[in-house]
Amino acid sequence: MPSDRMAIIEVAGACGLELLTPSERNPLVTTTRGVGELVRATLDAGARHLVIGLGGTATNDAGTGLLSALGVRFLDSSGAELPAGGAALLDLDEVRFDGIDQRLRDCRIEIACDVTNPLLGETGASAVFGPQKGARPDDVALLDRALTHWAEVVEAATGVPVRELAGAGAAGGLGAAFLTSTSAILVPGVELVMRSVRFDEQAAAADYVFTGEGSVDAQSCAGKVPWGVAKAAGKLGVSTVVFGGRVDDAIASETHGPVLAYVPIVRGITDLPTALHDGQANLELATAMACQLMLAAPER
Repeated sequence: MPSDRMAIIEVAGACGLELLTPSERNPLVTTTRGVGELVRATLDAGARHLVIGLGGTATNDAGTGLLSALGVRFLDSSGAELPAGGAALLDLDEVRFDGIDQRLRDCRIEIACDVTNPLLGETGASAVFGPQKGARPDDVALLDRALTHWAEVVEAATGVPVRELAGAGAAGGLGAAFLTSTSAILVPGVELVMRSVRFDEQAAAADYVFTGEGSVDAQSCAGKVPWGVAKAAGKLGVSTVVFGGRVDDAIASETHGPVLAYVPIVRGITDLPTALHDGQANLELATAMACQLMLAAPER
């Protein structure tokens, strides 16, 4: 039945950081509109169960681009449509939801999200994720003010207390857009994936579990994939080794519950492009070394 069809959308495929060169990254003007166009295309194809992966975006527009593509109108005081980007939210005067695609009401929408950051403040979208998207310190302050203003207008229109919602700051505020405008629910991405691949069944027969991510830092222990995998493996009595392109000093010097060790994979001083290019080879060598150490260690 068409109503049972599932669509999986990775937002980074439409507005991802890696789609832009470093010089092109500017969250003051980047937009999530492409994500909305993907959602609309899946609805046109008959999908009514949407699984949407948040993360890795180059945007900080609170999903206004996404929602605009789905029929929501964001207007300034003169009644004109806002231009794209996070900075434009400072001029938001009115939001109109009457034109939103009504097919969304019939959809089951699961948002795969591995962070619980709020929309605003020191742990919000702009402060935590803005710098990696190209925001300078003064840009971060401007973007946080813009999101604050957006929240005031949207809360008044919807009655949803978006500033209090965990995960609203994910993907530059895309979490807030879905939570205020649809019936979407946030689901830890790692749990969704592990359920799909029957992780417990696979890990129960393992001696160790290996996982990893690009940068292992304090965020890794706040709901992201490595920590979720380690917790699940720990419940089965299996220890986890976490590999990372870089491992923060504060993390590397200690273990966290079921994590046996954090292993950096970069073998020497290098620049980021080279590290990314050599990532697969570096991971293979680091994994081989970790296995050799495990085999050489006396049984406990």
